[in-house]
This record gives sequence, C-alpha cells and structure tokens, in this order.
Amino acid sequence: MSKFKLVIVAATVALGLGIVQHASAAVTYRYVSDQPTYTAPSAGASVTVQLFLQETLTGGSTSLLAPARENGVGALGLRVTRGAGNSILSALNQDFTDFSGPEQHSVAAGLISFTEAAGLPPAQNPQIGNTAGGTVSNPAANGRIYMGSITITAGSQATTFTIAPYDAFGGNSLSGKNFYDLDFTQTSPAADAYTGANQNPTTFTVQVPEPASFGIIGATIALGLLRRRRV
Repeated sequence: MSKFKLVIVAATVALGLGIVQHASAAVTYRYVSDQPTYTAPSAGASVTVQLFLQETLTGGSTSLLAPARENGVGALGLRVTRGAGNSILSALNQDFTDFSGPEQHSVAAGLISFTEAAGLPPAQNPQIGNTAGGTVSNPAANGRIYMGSITITAGSQATTFTIAPYDAFGGNSLSGKNFYDLDFTQTSPAADAYTGANQNPTTFTVQVPEPASFGIIGATIALGLLRRRRV
C-alpha cells in the first residue's frame, strides 16, 4: 500500500474515532431512589425511600443543569407505582424547602405521584446537590436533585416499585432557564441535547428477611448461649 493510501486510511480511522467519541457524549435523565433494595425488619414495619432526579453525563459531556447553563430546575414531578407484592405506599414527604411553589400530589396504596415547583423570585431554582435546607443528607449528590421521600409499609412479600415521569403528557419536569421538558428526549439545539426520563424508568425493591434467615439467626443465638453455659 502506498504512503498516500496509508495517510488516507489513517485519516479515515481518526475521523471515525472522533465521530464515535462525539456520539458517546450524552446527557441522560431519570428518576432514582437512594437505594436499589430496602429491607424492613418485619412485615408491617416501615422504610423511607428518598427520591431524586438523576442527571448522568458520559463521554465528556457537561451538566445541562449547571448554574451557568440551565440554572437547575424550575419544577419536577414523578410517580411511584407498585408492582407485584403486597407492600403499601403509605406517606409522601415533599421537599417544600427547595420547591416552595405550587404543587399537587396523590397518595394511594399502589401509587404515589406528585409535582413541585420552585418558588417565585427571589427564591432560587433547586440545584444539583440540594438538601432540603440541610435536613436531608445527600451523600450521592453528584448529578442528583432531591425531590422528597416516601414511606412504604412492608408486606410479607418482596415488592418491586417503578419510578417514572408524573404522566405521559410531560410539562412537569422543567429546566430552570429555557424550560426544557426533562421527561422527553431533546435533539435540538444539539448543544443542549439529552435523553429524557421517560426512556429510563427505574425500580427498587422492598423486602423482609427470608424465614430461613430468621432460622440462621436463631441458631446462631442458641449456639452462643450454649457456649456461654459450658463456660
């Protein structure tokens, strides 16, 4: 192969790699819980689940919600739906410190949904890493905006819950400057492109220890007592 052809091939490969690298840069939104699994001590006991909007950056992309760009969010909303299992959605605690504007909510055993908005000026838009005025710990603040928490009463069966946008019509989760709808994928303008939360529903599970686990615990306690008596 001639040197000229080698140069052409090398340039083509380099261009292709550049395209791949550029294409891999992306901003993605989804709603998440602070843990994937919650274990209650027994059926009837309660667990608390923190809820967030998660902004994920890949391929060298930068935060769309940064103060210098979209300046956080103007409003957020989501729904939590119960799947198979018998745990119960029992309470909602919204972040009214960071979201002091209009809100709406619904609480039922199988579905909790809510929306909340930033307050009017001089109130600030909620930003990534917010903590509800310092009352909520947000150790995984990177890319996350805290929205509130829910209480779930554990049943006797492991129960899976899905977190998804508030509804199919959108308009509930908006960026703070241009009011981009974060539930729907946006491709234009290209500089502000992202994948919407409706493409990425997430789940978490609430469970109680298996009966076998109680048996192991009981056997361990009994063995410990036996050893103490022998001593």
